[in-house]
Amino acid sequence: MSNPVTAANQQALLAAEILVEQIGIELAQMVNTPETVWVKQLEGSKTTTAHYRWENSFSTAIPPTAVEGSTLPSGNATFSEQTIATAFQGQSIQIGVNLDALDPEAMASISKRTNTVLEREIDSGVCGLYTAFTQNSVGNSTAALTISTIEQANALLDAVHADQIGQYKGRLHPQQFADLYNDFKNSQFGISKITSDAEGRTQINIGETILLKNTFVPIVNSGATYNGGIYVREAIGLVVGMAPRVVINYVGGTGLWYCDGLLSIGVGGLRTNLGVPVLSGINA
Repeated sequence: MSNPVTAANQQALLAAEILVEQIGIELAQMVNTPETVWVKQLEGSKTTTAHYRWENSFSTAIPPTAVEGSTLPSGNATFSEQTIATAFQGQSIQIGVNLDALDPEAMASISKRTNTVLEREIDSGVCGLYTAFTQNSVGNSTAALTISTIEQANALLDAVHADQIGQYKGRLHPQQFADLYNDFKNSQFGISKITSDAEGRTQINIGETILLKNTFVPIVNSGATYNGGIYVREAIGLVVGMAPRVVINYVGGTGLWYCDGLLSIGVGGLRTNLGVPVLSGINA
């Protein structure tokens, strides 16, 4: 049975509508890092820990020491392993007593934005690992990001043969991205390397590196020192124990609704020598 419309109820409805507008609206962003990292799905698995295994480098004698009719020298194939465990992330939003009288679009909006909040946890976790890369960092906190800085990062990855493993992917803070964009214009480099991905997001291609912006690239000190990252997929591991899920429940007898969002993920550095931190400051 619905509640009668009163001034108090109308105020509650207005508060609920404001809530709908505020949840996540200021940073609405879909997750955009999983395609750049080594993802393990654990849904349906009995374990909450993912095992990452990779072959270590092979080597041979040059020139060969074997001669015709002799046995070739033998070597061992060795493997490295690292594990990452998942952990739960979530939130519960209490919704006003009369939300059941709202248009169903309100429920859909809250559900969608709650899901967006959960997806940001993935971005935040992955971007937070850029400071752990063990390759020499490029750039500094006193200068804007430039094309030459990215090329230097590429050279560092080339030195450890990362190009033999996969394509270089980069995530930059929006300010870093803007400064790099400006360097393209100031260098009269043209815009042929500034395009859009399949979702319409602006991307910059420099050499074999594809760069996108991400609001969760960390600031590494109290000032404006941004720490983006360029890496290949095997540098970071992302474990998805449970994909983002949102449930809206009515608590009988209370008149209250709860929007519960839950996600189970884990992130960790796997082969941190396959990534390079990219430092820069604000170009102000």
